[in-house]
Amino acid sequence: MIGWLYADLMLVLLIAAMGNVRAEPERPSPAPTRSSPSPAPKKPTPTKPPKVGLDPEPITFTVPVQRQRLLDGDANTERNLQRRVERKLEQKVYKRLRRQGIPEARARVGLMITFGFDNNLGQAQQVARRANRLTKQAEPSLFRKSIVKSYGSTNPANKVDFEVYVYQ
Repeated sequence: MIGWLYADLMLVLLIAAMGNVRAEPERPSPAPTRSSPSPAPKKPTPTKPPKVGLDPEPITFTVPVQRQRLLDGDANTERNLQRRVERKLEQKVYKRLRRQGIPEARARVGLMITFGFDNNLGQAQQVARRANRLTKQAEPSLFRKSIVKSYGSTNPANKVDFEVYVYQ
């Protein structure tokens, strides 16, 4: 079990490292020289290349949930979880993207890691899976083609923890 946890962690680190690779802007080829003298060409103003890839700083938040009711498929508990997650996404994810100048229409999550909690590890992972499904249903455009991982903890807390990595 620990081996898979490390394998998933290495996958996350690989994705985060790949997300930090920046594209080099294409440099224009020099113009052919003329035989007549001309004024010295102006040096181009250096511009920063656009940020490309995953933001290495995760956006983390916790949402309270009645884990047993969520596992039982209680519709009211699922709606409450979706509303709370939507509020957190607005407060944290969309707020950061707006600060970075990324319009909401271009906002995308590259990776989301979710931690569910229960005395039983299998049920804890099931809590995380259900929270992921409900989150993706609440904001389908934000999570299109996202990698979503579900983990469990044997701490019997009534909450779900989220780590979200957005594209820059």
